[in-house]
Amino acid sequence: MDVPCLRIVIEKDIASTIPIDSPGVNIKEIAEKVKLPEEPLLRILRKLCFTGVFREPSPRVIAHTTYSAFLKNKAHIWKDFYLHLSDESFKVAGYLPEALNLWGFDFDKVQRSELKTAFNLAFRTDQHMFEWLYSPENFQLRGSRFGRAMMGVSRNFLSDANQIHDWSVYKKGDKIVDVGGGVGYLGSLIKKKVNPGVEVIVQDLPEVIAEGKEQGFGNQLTFQAHDFFTTQPVKGAKVYTLRFILHDWPDTISRTILSNIVKAMDKESKVLVLDFVWPSDEFWATGKDDETIIEAHDSRRNFDESRNHQMLQMLGMNSR
Repeated sequence: MDVPCLRIVIEKDIASTIPIDSPGVNIKEIAEKVKLPEEPLLRILRKLCFTGVFREPSPRVIAHTTYSAFLKNKAHIWKDFYLHLSDESFKVAGYLPEALNLWGFDFDKVQRSELKTAFNLAFRTDQHMFEWLYSPENFQLRGSRFGRAMMGVSRNFLSDANQIHDWSVYKKGDKIVDVGGGVGYLGSLIKKKVNPGVEVIVQDLPEVIAEGKEQGFGNQLTFQAHDFFTTQPVKGAKVYTLRFILHDWPDTISRTILSNIVKAMDKESKVLVLDFVWPSDEFWATGKDDETIIEAHDSRRNFDESRNHQMLQMLGMNSR
């Protein structure tokens, strides 16, 4: 029950109703500020007190812990990501067993039009998650929130992107394409690193491109509406980046995404994949005690390393 309780706390910005240095605020005052019924709200916050998110120093008085203080101080960065996890992701997770039974054996064999996942069951739709998020009826709340969520996540991870590639080698007239680049956060970081005259193009669906322009990135970047399941319109770019794209798709569909880029490349083009990668089978076969296993497996990787290389080689690409 922690996830839906946290969702309520974040959506209503309940952490901000309690001063950090306060000995606590009475539940009646909190309920009035966030416009929720007092008794149900008390039960929700007590559930979170039990797991250390808040504390109740005296009856019906709620105060901060280190965890809830984070929600107050850092919510502007992580709010949309947490809401996406506690809304769409949490609902989808409940249908994983049914989806595995129905479609598990076909998951890595089908193209996008045939792909079915737990998302389809959770939201009772035939659309893929991104089609559904970016549909006119869902974009204003969920699609826009997802874009901001990915930008928030990018702030935490993208310092590494500037360290693993030397963007300064590109000269005036060169093009760098961020495929599925969202609202343009990565593109804006790359633009700061490249020499004057290098064009940084951010491609995504039209609704996302419009959101990126509203975020203020349009003055420095070239935004281009593009579906990466179709022919890549920018030929011979120096770099095509794929940030957190391939882990969303099974192997067959990932090959389709990559093959559209390969057809647009020339001899000097590179594809830069920024994603989480699981190591090969030997890594997991630790045969050690629980504590060591947990330590060994504590890594942000979920895209299989050996299969990643195999997929790129099948497309005629050198990977490293």
